[in-house]
Amino acid sequence: MSWVGLFAAIAVATIALRASFILGGGSGAFFERLARYVPVAALTALVVPALLPRDGEPVYARSLAGVVAFAVAYRAKNVLLTVIVGLAGLLVLRAL
Repeated sequence: MSWVGLFAAIAVATIALRASFILGGGSGAFFERLARYVPVAALTALVVPALLPRDGEPVYARSLAGVVAFAVAYRAKNVLLTVIVGLAGLLVLRAL
C-alpha cells in the first residue's frame, strides 16, 4: 500500500467516524463505554515507548526504573514522589 493510499484510508475512517456521530444523533452507549478507555490508551501509548531501551543504554535500565516507578505510584499514589523515585532509579541504573 502506498503512502497516498494509507493517508486516504485514514482520512476516510476519520470522516466516517465523525459522520456517524453527526448523522446518528450523537454518541451511543457503545461509544460512551469505549470513550472511558481513551485516557488510559493515550497514556499507555506515551509511556511504553519511553520504557524501551535506546542505543548504548543497558537493556534493563528504563524497564526496571519504570517498574519501580509503577510500584511507587501504586503504593503511594503521589505523582511527585513517583517522578522523583523513577528518575532517581533511572540515574542509578544507568550508572551501573
